[in-house]
Amino acid sequence: MMALTLTAEEPFDSPTIEDERELIERAKSEPAALALLYRLHYPAIALHVGRRVGSVPDVDDLVAETFLAMVRYLPRFRWTSVPLRAWLYRLATNQVNRWAKRRRKWAMQRFNEGMTSRDDAINSPKKDVERLRLAMLTLAPRYQSVLSLHYMERSN
Repeated sequence: MMALTLTAEEPFDSPTIEDERELIERAKSEPAALALLYRLHYPAIALHVGRRVGSVPDVDDLVAETFLAMVRYLPRFRWTSVPLRAWLYRLATNQVNRWAKRRRKWAMQRFNEGMTSRDDAINSPKKDVERLRLAMLTLAPRYQSVLSLHYMERSN
């Protein structure tokens, strides 16, 4: 097994499955191991949430809530040979789904306003992405998750 770096200042490599399992067990009692798990998985989780949400302040809040849930539930986490990232994606998806339920009515109104607006003559990739996010927010969260995972996460 490789020796995992547990200091914030030194670089680290992605752990093997065996190393990740050991790191998870250590993270249940060692803050440095918990911090390493956070640093290892933060970029992927933030990207996943960002693709669904789009708003930087909302992404920051939802990613923070996801990692707080990780800290809260990690003591009960049982290794099943599935990477921890899969569990973190589930936690993040749950956070985004709750956020989307609260935003659904607002998104429907904004989407409808955007479709009737005269701004349609101005097409830009950025505007198209925003329209797509609004359209996805009008869907039930379970459909949002499926579409997001299928179309937005497949490049990774």
